[in-house]
Amino acid sequence: MHSAYLSQWSSTTCEHFVRYEGACIVIALALSELLLFIRVLVLFPDRKVFPAAIFIIWLAQQAVSAWLLTNAHAVPHEGTSDHACTMIFSGNIGSFPPSLTAWDPLLYDTMVIGLVVYKCLHQKKISM
Repeated sequence: MHSAYLSQWSSTTCEHFVRYEGACIVIALALSELLLFIRVLVLFPDRKVFPAAIFIIWLAQQAVSAWLLTNAHAVPHEGTSDHACTMIFSGNIGSFPPSLTAWDPLLYDTMVIGLVVYKCLHQKKISM
């Protein structure tokens, strides 16, 4: 992958690569977060509101990530001999949607950790 950032690829190849790289990241994050979702399902079999809330946040995150990938393109490097194959989002979407790629996973992970800690403390109080 390091060679992509210092490559002499054509602009078409670079456009395809940045979408491929972005899709790989989205898929890896989605799968790891599904594992966390399964954990919440197992910990709260009787309270369906917790897994439902987590799943809704997960769906929203996947929708935003997929939409952002449709607006992603390679960074243009005009007038220079440097060629880098990195991704940037279209300027017409603003700065808020791309920031969601950082805030959505943070919210999701915080909620999962909070629910796991809550369940552990609740179980400890019951066993005492």
